[in-house]
Amino acid sequence: MKGDNMFASASEPVSPTVAWSRRGAVGACLATLGLAATRFLDVAAAQADATPGVAALPAVVQAWVEAYNGRDFAAMAALYAADGVYEDVPNNFAARGDEIPNFLATAEQGFGDVRVDVTGGFGTDTWAAVEYLFSATNLGMIPIPGTEGMAFTSRAVTIFELSADKIRRSSDYYDLVSILTQLGVMPAGDAADAMPQGTPAT
Repeated sequence: MKGDNMFASASEPVSPTVAWSRRGAVGACLATLGLAATRFLDVAAAQADATPGVAALPAVVQAWVEAYNGRDFAAMAALYAADGVYEDVPNNFAARGDEIPNFLATAEQGFGDVRVDVTGGFGTDTWAAVEYLFSATNLGMIPIPGTEGMAFTSRAVTIFELSADKIRRSSDYYDLVSILTQLGVMPAGDAADAMPQGTPAT
């Protein structure tokens, strides 16, 4: 995907760019994106009639969660189809095909103490959705002065398009306003009241 992506070039070693600094426009769109993702979850969950939780997820999505929590980003990359897409919606970024391992390697270096705590989920043979709390420490993935070493937690939803035992597409939606507020970049407000302020990692 071209344009103001988080990364300068997906074909070269991936590095953070101006996408994070243009947080104002992203923040303005966040409420709409979050509402759309929440409505998708509500409608699709009702149709699937599934019990929320990891046990309700397809095996490949369960493996995705396990790889995230195990910080095994190579294993995570292997879950994607050869033409798969890993999409970061708030940052208007997508890694495609063989770009995905490079993207995830950068995430591994740029975030510490990564944790995904699933709060709900469901899936079918071709689609799945996971709602979770994403926690991490910024080690440079968010290239904003004064935020390195700060921890944060954000509500998030990932929508999966599946094919057989592979992920064709995953699209992350998360509360960027809350993250930036916890890191002290944006002023505290209603959007971040439910989350703790960022603190130095111990």
